[in-house]
Amino acid sequence: MVDWLRDTALGQIDQKDVVLCHGGQNAICMVLQTALTGAVPIIYVEELGYPGVIRAASLLRAKVVPIEMDASGIKPDALKAAARAHGSGVLVTCPEVHNPTCLHT
Repeated sequence: MVDWLRDTALGQIDQKDVVLCHGGQNAICMVLQTALTGAVPIIYVEELGYPGVIRAASLLRAKVVPIEMDASGIKPDALKAAARAHGSGVLVTCPEVHNPTCLHT
């Protein structure tokens, strides 16, 4: 795997930097399990987010907090307000979901 990735824009990597998983959904769960903390972990998502993140959140007992968006994506002030209201958490964004026409105005 490391040899296959060597010529990509990832920079210098070795085998300790690679974790194999059973597909994208499994990878989402693995990353969230590593990053989430607290009795009720918080996952911040875009209003229009990837459904797999919602499923992973339910498996991991995490609260999902949608963040208001505009034509440019997540509104920074909305994210700041949510963080103040709910505390620290993990922000999951999926900009490819919105490309090219799925943003609302």
